[in-house]
Amino acid sequence: MDHPRATFDQELEDLRRSALEMGAFVSGMLDDALKSLFDRNTDLANELRERDALADEMDEAIESRATRLLALQQPVAGDLRVVTASLKVVTDLERMGDYAVAVARTTLALASEPPAECPPAMREISRLAQTIVRESLQAFEAGDVEFARRVRQSDKAIDRLWHELEADLVSWMTREPARAPQAARYLLVARYLERIGDHAKNVCERVAYMVTGRRKPWRTSSQPGAGPAPDPPAAHREAEGG
Repeated sequence: MDHPRATFDQELEDLRRSALEMGAFVSGMLDDALKSLFDRNTDLANELRERDALADEMDEAIESRATRLLALQQPVAGDLRVVTASLKVVTDLERMGDYAVAVARTTLALASEPPAECPPAMREISRLAQTIVRESLQAFEAGDVEFARRVRQSDKAIDRLWHELEADLVSWMTREPARAPQAARYLLVARYLERIGDHAKNVCERVAYMVTGRRKPWRTSSQPGAGPAPDPPAAHREAEGG
């Protein structure tokens, strides 16, 4: 029979792994949503709408597992942070999945309109969004606070591109009123990607909380909310033996 502590640690790790599996699934949804947009692939866009239900099922299953852990095991300190951080990460992932589906819906809307050249910056903000999602999940998997800090900073580039695209697309609407509906749809996609970046940034802050007990431990001690960091959770501390 397993030692109770070892069993509990395994349950914590299984919970975190389930969140990572959902992360990989949602990251794939985003990749395919953007592929459907740039290729005007309506079949892929329609498939993504069906995949959203699977992401919701993963969300519900992970929430049930976490609730069971909280009710039966009553974790404290670092263990509790693993559970709550995993739950919050899954919430962010569910929203990312929703935005990926929104991109797919845009593909379907654009399919009925004359082809229009996609703004070059759209591909760049797409690449950045895909990267920050993938790397935020890598930081969560590793429990790496410093890497999470660096990944979090990359959201600034997404914000900058969003503002540039907003100005360019509004200008496009003014110059070519007949294509205003297409420009408006691209503007929505850029906004979806900006929001995905924000949720990925949240994931990075969940990593920091899971390991240190603070969402932004990289702040200096003179900044609000700073203080001594608690011990890391069981899932990321060195084995103590026994």
